[in-house]
Parts: sequence; C-alpha cells; structure tokens
Amino acid sequence: YVELTGRPAHAAYMTTGINPVEAGIAVMEDLRCLETEWNLPENRPAAYRDHAHPINFNLGQIHGGEWNSSVPCTCTLGIRIGFYPQMDVNDAKAIVAQRVRDSLARLGSTLDLNIRYEGFHAPGCEFDLDNAPMLALAEAHRKAHGNVLKRQATTATTDARHFRITLDTPVTCYGPEARNIHGIDESVSIESMVRVATTFAQFMHDWCGVEPAADQT
Repeated sequence: YVELTGRPAHAAYMTTGINPVEAGIAVMEDLRCLETEWNLPENRPAAYRDHAHPINFNLGQIHGGEWNSSVPCTCTLGIRIGFYPQMDVNDAKAIVAQRVRDSLARLGSTLDLNIRYEGFHAPGCEFDLDNAPMLALAEAHRKAHGNVLKRQATTATTDARHFRITLDTPVTCYGPEARNIHGIDESVSIESMVRVATTFAQFMHDWCGVEPAADQT
C-alpha cells in the first residue's frame, strides 16, 4: 500500500493545500512506466518470451478524500505488484519503493509517504516440466486427446509453488479451462473438466499401473 498524506484545505483555497489524490495518480503513472520497462523483451526470462503481458501492476484499491469541497487529507493506493521468478521479492519491493519516492521528488511534493505491505509476498517460481512425472502427464494428454500438451507461463499465484520451492517435488498446474477469473460470472468449462479427468485417468494408468479387478461373482 502506498499511503500519502497531504494538507487539507477548503476548495475555495485549494492552492494552499496539498492534494494526495492527484499525487497518487502521478505515482501510478510512474509505476506504469516501470511495469512497461519490466515487460520489455530484453528484460523477460525465456519462459515469458512469448507471453502477451507477463508483468502487471494492478491498482486494486484507492481510498481518499472526505467530500468534494475539500482538498483531501490522505490517499491510499492498494497495488498488486508482479515480478519474474528470477527476481528476489525484497529486490522487487525496493525497486518499486524507490520509483514511488522518485515520483514524489519529481513532483516537488512535501507529502508524507508511508509504504506498507500485506499478503504473503510470494516468490516467483518456475516449474521443471522435463522430469519423469511431468513428461508422463504430457504423454497421457497426447494419448487421451491426440495432441501435444502446450506449456504456458502464468502470471497468477498458485499454491503449487510450495511443492517446487519448499519440497522440491515435481509439480505443475494442469486443469480445466476457466473464464472471467475474479470477475463477474466466473466459471469453469464442464467439457474441459471431462477432458482433464480423462487425462488423469490415463496418467494414473500409465504411472501407477493397474491390476486385474477381483472377481466379484
């Protein structure tokens, strides 16, 4: 969260105040420039080379102002910052914080700034898809559906990272198709759920093996 505190004033004497909402807009514009820099092809790891827009700085919340006839006192921006797996969490936070400070310095602002963090500060993670279980899953997909499994880099957070980072256990995200994630009418394709279940059945058959069922007669 980027918390800005300005100096409130009556709208009739607006120039005597310091508007943190306007400063917050400028800060976000500068962060968009940083987002663009991180998305440049030369700054992308190989896994994200073909991704349409791997780095996203999402302005998810903005709070500020009391009413329309006063220069607001405070403004808080709630921002989700994305970064690449090869970048350390603390390094990413430091770069973003410095960009915010530089933005305020450019404005010549005397605003008070406080940057605080919530959430789990998830590190980036890149899965190994060339180990035996993952190759077996890809082969099960081919057998079940007759096409090659496509690999895709995602910019969302997944709990699968715990298996990779903490346990060093082979893992991937293979599942049904979703739409409007975190939006209105979020849903999952039932048809794709059936396809995924078919793949998993084939994978368990190939990886675990099967035994003849006992005669129940």
